[in-house]
Amino acid sequence: MAGFHFLCFLIVLCCTQIVYVEAQKKSSCRFALDYECADFFLHQDHNIQLSGNEKDQYAVNQKTIDDYLSHVMKWEGQFAQPGIGYDAKSGYTYDGHPLNYTTGALYGDPHLFSAPSKESIHMSMLALALSGNKHALEFSGGFEKTMDLLHLKIKGYMQFNESYPGFGCFTPWVGFNSEKGTFEPIDSWTKPYYKVPSLDNGEWFWALYAIAHLLSTQYMDTYPILAKNYNGFVTCQKDSAKTIFYRGKGMVSATVYILDPKKSPTPDNYIHCDGYLDDPYEGETMTQLMYLFSAWDSDEERDLLWQTKRAMFQAINYTVPESFLSAEEIAAKKNVITVQKGFWFSTHEQWKTLLLPYLAKELPLVQKLFRNAEKARTYDAYISKLPGLQASINDVTDGSEEIPCYASACGIQSLAFQNIERRDLMTPYGSFGLFLHSPAVGFCWYNNMLSAPRMQSSYGSTEAINANSTEISPLTTWDSKITTVLAMLQGIGSINEKALRREKDAQYGTAYDRFVYIVNREHELLFGTEQDVLGDNIRFQIPNTHFNGNTLSDWDLTCA
Repeated sequence: MAGFHFLCFLIVLCCTQIVYVEAQKKSSCRFALDYECADFFLHQDHNIQLSGNEKDQYAVNQKTIDDYLSHVMKWEGQFAQPGIGYDAKSGYTYDGHPLNYTTGALYGDPHLFSAPSKESIHMSMLALALSGNKHALEFSGGFEKTMDLLHLKIKGYMQFNESYPGFGCFTPWVGFNSEKGTFEPIDSWTKPYYKVPSLDNGEWFWALYAIAHLLSTQYMDTYPILAKNYNGFVTCQKDSAKTIFYRGKGMVSATVYILDPKKSPTPDNYIHCDGYLDDPYEGETMTQLMYLFSAWDSDEERDLLWQTKRAMFQAINYTVPESFLSAEEIAAKKNVITVQKGFWFSTHEQWKTLLLPYLAKELPLVQKLFRNAEKARTYDAYISKLPGLQASINDVTDGSEEIPCYASACGIQSLAFQNIERRDLMTPYGSFGLFLHSPAVGFCWYNNMLSAPRMQSSYGSTEAINANSTEISPLTTWDSKITTVLAMLQGIGSINEKALRREKDAQYGTAYDRFVYIVNREHELLFGTEQDVLGDNIRFQIPNTHFNGNTLSDWDLTCA
């Protein structure tokens, strides 16, 4: 009898060890190897198209996705730490942090420079945490850490504006003063005059706007001073945006010279520096700020903001090879997807959908066009037998921690204004647009890229890898990592929709109604009706190839 009990003990011990090993495996930062594409779908046949106007064309396995999100937040959250992802004294984000090419450990110093665009991503994640999103709270380290960081950041923002009131509560590209514990304009943005960018600050504004809204509506009683400070800072940006960036006749400067950074905003303190914000992509974040909140002499002048964008706002069709379609579809010539033409057709150009309610139910035509862009992106990769998706990204190296250059011209040539120079670079954030339309397909592509050699470390996803998996970009940045994390949680568009609904507008009722009006009008002028936009019958594609795991050894990680 004693022998029987001992045998039972051994069986239990063995099972316990198996469970423990499996738990270790699942908790490892290399968790992508534990998943495959089919895991994210409720049905094994992920090409079953659902009927009705469902946001996701494919039924998702929500439990798997929820578990996967917890892994993502845990490890990506290791990047969003003081001294790694942001400055411990001021709270302002670093651009990123290099990795050791052969071990995956942190290498050297963080990138001691940054821009408000990076700050917009971090603040958007904090806004989601503030709203109670459980996965965003996992990322941020919980509610108390979220609030501590919000206090630290607004202190840094206000201190910068006190030192440089000419920036009107916006910031340039900045560096960090470790002795003072502040961030300062980097040298290249101070000569011959101080400079400030409009696009990056437009992105930052909408993240701050979401924070200010949440503090005002949910935390005014418990954090009244914090709410007052954020609302005051947002109001400052609203008041100064047009004064600083508007040049007249609908033209918005991409970069502006500030003649005296110590002088409060007045029109005579600013002159045009370089480029105009006439793009219909992420530059619209600043355009919307000015259109919705700036004081205008007439509606005609306000409307010029959009007329200047129409030259680059173009429709184009992506043609799907007939081999991917049924005989009926071929006969009906249903082999095209209507999309908005891209600059490079890089996923980077969809950034505004993470911040503003472009995908709201009142904008079905716009929803369809953004969904179509992601269909085209997956088809392009599938047809080209690429194991990942593309976007503007830091280049790969052949074994050095030094990044050779930034590769902007990555995308789809047939859908782009500019020449595409690179088709060999794959980056996880190339998938972020998918999460807003078909999360299961997004996780499928994302995981396929993370499963490649050296694409995960103790600090989350790696910047990029080439298609034949022989070289990586040994880097972690907000752009290439946390945009995707933000998209997995559906961005902050719904928060800003609620905020805009609270803002009165004399002509349209609310700022949200004005937003819906202008977005609908511009898209209808170009694309017509929903029925005129082709591609309903076209499905998303999932990867048909994997990265070669034998060409580059994986890191020997001890992150469990």
